[in-house]
Amino acid sequence: MVLTNLQPGRTYSFKAASSDQNGNGPTSSSTLNFTTQTTPDLTGPVFTTAPFASGVSKTQAVIEWDTDEPSTTQIKYGTSSDQLNSQTALPGLANIHGIVLTNLNPGTTYYFRAMSMDSSGNLSESSVGQFATVAPDTTPPDGTITINSGANYTNSTLVTLTLSCSDASGCAHMEFSNDNTVWSTPEDYNTSKMWTLSSGDGLKTVYVKFQDGAGIWSGAFSDSITLQTVAPGVPDISVSPALLALGQVVTGSTSTPQTVTISNTGTANLVISAIDKTGTDAGMFSVATGGPNPCSSLTPTISPGRNCTVNVTFSPTSTLKKTATLSISSDDPDENPVNVSLSGNGVIVKLTRPNGGEPWKSGTIQTITWQTMSAPPKQVAKFRLRRTINGGTTWVTMVTRSGNPGRYDWKVPAVLSIKKRCRIKVILLDSLGSIIGSDVSDRWFTIIP
Repeated sequence: MVLTNLQPGRTYSFKAASSDQNGNGPTSSSTLNFTTQTTPDLTGPVFTTAPFASGVSKTQAVIEWDTDEPSTTQIKYGTSSDQLNSQTALPGLANIHGIVLTNLNPGTTYYFRAMSMDSSGNLSESSVGQFATVAPDTTPPDGTITINSGANYTNSTLVTLTLSCSDASGCAHMEFSNDNTVWSTPEDYNTSKMWTLSSGDGLKTVYVKFQDGAGIWSGAFSDSITLQTVAPGVPDISVSPALLALGQVVTGSTSTPQTVTISNTGTANLVISAIDKTGTDAGMFSVATGGPNPCSSLTPTISPGRNCTVNVTFSPTSTLKKTATLSISSDDPDENPVNVSLSGNGVIVKLTRPNGGEPWKSGTIQTITWQTMSAPPKQVAKFRLRRTINGGTTWVTMVTRSGNPGRYDWKVPAVLSIKKRCRIKVILLDSLGSIIGSDVSDRWFTIIP
């Protein structure tokens, strides 16, 4: 409750009393006192937050501002900065102000002035601000149509249409045609529809138009498919393997080539249009014709029942795991492209012998070899070799020496029985004895008595 018409510099006493909704009461407070200011308030409210427009749409906007004292909420506005002929206000006093302007015209610039009056009758007016309502939608929808998931051929006149439509006002309706002249009855927009092609074998085109929420129709979008009730020969691609792991490769060197086989299991020539590499690490993988039955090029034509091969290599320029995708594009009607996942690990050091499967006889001298990247992150001060002959249960240090020769002649220890689960580990150390890199035989080798 606001008390008005009080005298300056005078003390007033008051009690507050309240009754509940059932008529009980009133209950009165104790007597309280206050003294009015000696000097009357002659200063208007200060705009602590300048008026601004928010929530602007086609037909309305919210004008917001803050004041340093409770005051009224009033707005003058119009379509000219010097003719603010419309006015609206809210009841009561507040520090935080917000008022909604409605029934505005779309795509129009409006000007406004905020006004706030405090309880002493002091009025403050803001400078003129402006905002523009959202323009009406005049852009037709954009869309796509795909027949039978993009297949080149069909042996049935009944096909599945996959549809997409986008528009700021949303998509409401669609209609279809087999000739871009006679159109079906408009229906609610959906992303899928069964449709009947015109009869007779040959290339068939289906057209679609979309209508947005503002009532605007798009132009025609189309897709084509060949109706072939007697199916012609078609190519069928098969690629192996689907995953190609090129293993651990010393950074700065190149792996041993591994083969990818491309086969045509169909009844027509298979035309390979491209073999591409994609992914962040694609530049570390290379593909070229090669293998047991090299392709004539990277865009070969493969006869039915035949195959050809390409080689993939891995040349890491940094350590850690690297991945890419080998993408093989062709004229296969339902598998295009076919992807092969590529992976490899760039390492600082790679043990190259023994690396699995070798039978080494006790007492013989065998050369252990390893390869190191040309510029390791730290200078190698010494190497250490360790071995296990019991499947990794225990490891024994064989030698620790200065330098990094990349090879070591080892006299194979005597054993009483065949040891089939043996491995060697190479460790590179810096001058402080910290490990720079290490590697272990990829597979078990054998020591025989």
